[in-house]
Amino acid sequence: MNREWHSVRSMFSIFFQRDATHVSRFTTHVKNPTFAPIYFKDNFDMIQRIQSVYLLLASLAGFGQFGLPYLRTTSDNPASTLPALNDQIFNPFDNPGLLGLSVLSGLISFVAIFIFKNRALQGRMTGGALLCSVLLAVLLSFSTYQILSSMPPGGSVQYQAGLALPTLSLLLQWLAGKSIKKDEALVRSVDRLR
Repeated sequence: MNREWHSVRSMFSIFFQRDATHVSRFTTHVKNPTFAPIYFKDNFDMIQRIQSVYLLLASLAGFGQFGLPYLRTTSDNPASTLPALNDQIFNPFDNPGLLGLSVLSGLISFVAIFIFKNRALQGRMTGGALLCSVLLAVLLSFSTYQILSSMPPGGSVQYQAGLALPTLSLLLQWLAGKSIKKDEALVRSVDRLR
């Protein structure tokens, strides 16, 4: 065992299988930097990079709608007589469609993080989560419009941060899908070169 092989093994033993074949293949690729990214892409036994971050943030945005309301009012405001605002906040619990789509968007995004070894399936799941977020944004816009159009005289509501979360989730899922496609294209081009 030479010194280079020993230092590489100690640095990357967490990520690579602990056999000499993997480590020696890695040192070969490091000597030729052109192929180093290919080795990292094919052999890391860990969650993928940026798309996992996007999917995690999208999942947090999906589930965050349960903590951050869409609209808020006060108990002495006439708006609190509306069925959706009888508890002074409008959130996913006030509409079964919003509830289901919020859960689906957050859950699918979270599960997709762990399917990194099957990029095709991960891409399809991200697309499904994206569709849920689009439907959620449309339904939320429609529900908010209905509340505002049926506002009693003197009633008012304050817009809350929760209104932005479906759009944020949608954007993050789109970015994740784009990164997954980019990785898939890179792996295919590498396979063609081999």
